[in-house]
Amino acid sequence: MFGVPYIILGDHSSNFDSGATGEYSYYYGGTQLEDVPKAADAAGTLAIQQHSLRKTLGYMKRTWGQQVSSISTPLGIRATDRLLEEISRLSGREIPEALKQELARILDAMMDSHAYLHGKRVAMAGDPDMLIGLIGFCLELGMEPVHIVCSNGDRKFEKEAELLLKSSPYGAEATVHSGQDLWHMRSLLFQDPPVPVSTVQMKSKLGMNPEQVTELIRKSVDYGQCKGLTVSVGFGDASRADDLFLEQLANQLYRDGIRRFRYADTLSVHHPAP
Repeated sequence: MFGVPYIILGDHSSNFDSGATGEYSYYYGGTQLEDVPKAADAAGTLAIQQHSLRKTLGYMKRTWGQQVSSISTPLGIRATDRLLEEISRLSGREIPEALKQELARILDAMMDSHAYLHGKRVAMAGDPDMLIGLIGFCLELGMEPVHIVCSNGDRKFEKEAELLLKSSPYGAEATVHSGQDLWHMRSLLFQDPPVPVSTVQMKSKLGMNPEQVTELIRKSVDYGQCKGLTVSVGFGDASRADDLFLEQLANQLYRDGIRRFRYADTLSVHHPAP
């Protein structure tokens, strides 16, 4: 749309989106082998994997004699804006009006999704560049990243991820785990369940009455606060809880210093609109 000639290294889009024809084919098209060396003669290179391609980008800067810039996977509004701004800077072309119109449509779609996505807690795992993109996108939607696992992340990735999370109140509870795998993610998810507060689940899952559950939560909160942690409390099956009990529990925990509560609408009977 910029009207700028380009070469993609490597161009795997057709491979990832190939159809089932019944015949085997190894290569589905894209950038031709004879076009690859021409990339060294380009006006500039824009990489969309700044963490994974760190050594490659260093080689390009030393040997190709051209402008080299990099971003993480362009997911969400801000990251896509950075992509378009870099293309505009490298090419000297203005961002097309059609893309600005697309931005308006995307913002409208994000506002429409607010009632369904805002406040949802998410766990994610992946490569560094993909995770940076996902974190930013979730924060823009008002979703709350909680556990972020990256098996091949390093300290540079951690610092960028933590800085991005600190830029939004929705990243306040997130923790970044580098050098860990999905088994570690499983452990994290088991350690962070909501506490049942409906009568039926307090009895069936915990074998406790409301007073015992209140005491259990308060002890857990006190333990976390003594460790210097920012503690939030999740109310499991809250839409089926007794309203008076839930009100009394929330007020007590607020007096104990809790400022963030999660309300699980198991039956999907409530709507965030007044």
